[in-house]
Amino acid sequence: MIPKLVAAAAFMIAQQASAYPLVVAACKQDPIACVQSGKLEFVSIYGKIGYEDLDFFQMLDENVSPEAPFPRIELNSYGGHVDAALEIGRILRKHAAVAETGSPIIRDPAPQCSSACALIAQAAVHRRLTHVGLHSVSVREKVDENVWETLPGDNTDIEAYLLEMGANQKLIDIIRTTPFDEITEFFYDPNLPFEDQEIFALGLYSKDDQYFPAKQDAALDEENFQSSNAYMVNAASYGSIRAMRDLARHYTAYSPDIEPDFKAARDWLQKAADKGDVFSMHDLGYYYSYGVGVAQDDVKGAEFYLQAAKLGLAPSQNNIGWGYYTGVGVQKSLPDAIYWITKSAEQGEAFGYGSLCEIHGATDLFKNDPTEAFKWCGLAVHHLPEGDAKDAAKVVYDRLITTIGADDLAAANRLIQNWDEDHVTTSMRNVGDDLN
Repeated sequence: MIPKLVAAAAFMIAQQASAYPLVVAACKQDPIACVQSGKLEFVSIYGKIGYEDLDFFQMLDENVSPEAPFPRIELNSYGGHVDAALEIGRILRKHAAVAETGSPIIRDPAPQCSSACALIAQAAVHRRLTHVGLHSVSVREKVDENVWETLPGDNTDIEAYLLEMGANQKLIDIIRTTPFDEITEFFYDPNLPFEDQEIFALGLYSKDDQYFPAKQDAALDEENFQSSNAYMVNAASYGSIRAMRDLARHYTAYSPDIEPDFKAARDWLQKAADKGDVFSMHDLGYYYSYGVGVAQDDVKGAEFYLQAAKLGLAPSQNNIGWGYYTGVGVQKSLPDAIYWITKSAEQGEAFGYGSLCEIHGATDLFKNDPTEAFKWCGLAVHHLPEGDAKDAAKVVYDRLITTIGADDLAAANRLIQNWDEDHVTTSMRNVGDDLN
């Protein structure tokens, strides 16, 4: 029987580090209270911009008093998700925000603001960028099974947004004409007059000092945080849970030239789990279950899965359910197995579909309800990625389709169709896919 474990997120192919909205130490524990009391002077956006950053700024938007000044926005980002950036930008414009490159928290001799970051900066009423990088939009499209390509996108929404923000027409033209896989960059040079600098002409460097009271360290000699892991280490040390997760992925990303450091990854995951991060709990469950960077301990692995499952993480619900089914790490219990795996499947976890399908193939669970059995097997075969889990579900599916009656088959297909209309199916990768 094929174990139906959902792999740790640490084994997903590493991507660029996420952005980390950072605030002063006194506001880390309760930024809402700081916003409401007017004590949140700035927010530092650091790294790749994503939807969690949008969540943070939506929280600011909902809690800052209309009479209170909006926190100053400090930018050091190479870009990210355009849709998130546009919505963050609209929040900044709503509150007449001020934005500049740099960070009072994490020092960097060469802060940057490229791509989606430049869109955010454009929304600020007053902006002072020492660097900006511009290019047109791109999209990721599936061109074959498990094959994705980055292709030129449609700039219509971006150009409409820039016009909404009153952007310089030349800036809009530069974005339109610079291919998505290239970049047009501008820098502020303190040795040249403002009028001679393109970044000033584009409206990206304000010479009005009253809006920029915090003098940024433009040329620090002590440290250079240009490498991706240095970005993450500093943000994680500051307390960013997301940076801790990104570090774990960084240390375990498959590369023929770099030996994975599972111990370092586990240490960062433990710090994140200690702060209540369910994804890190799940990853630690995988580490202990498979002995990755730590002595194998099925009981401890199950404990981490159960913690995350109770907090609602679908992959962990599937994994602890499979543990109850097999009796690995916990005492065998079919009712507990079905309870947790069903909760996972109800959230659209494809591996949950496969687990329920395979349990049908080995037990009498669905003996009197072939339509329910076929539903889970059909969903599993349709949605699971290629690999052992899908192969195991296909075996049960092929056997079931030879015995199910025509009426039950029609009913099962209706259940599958209704399920797909009502649920968004997702799945984590098969165990070890990125290590093959």
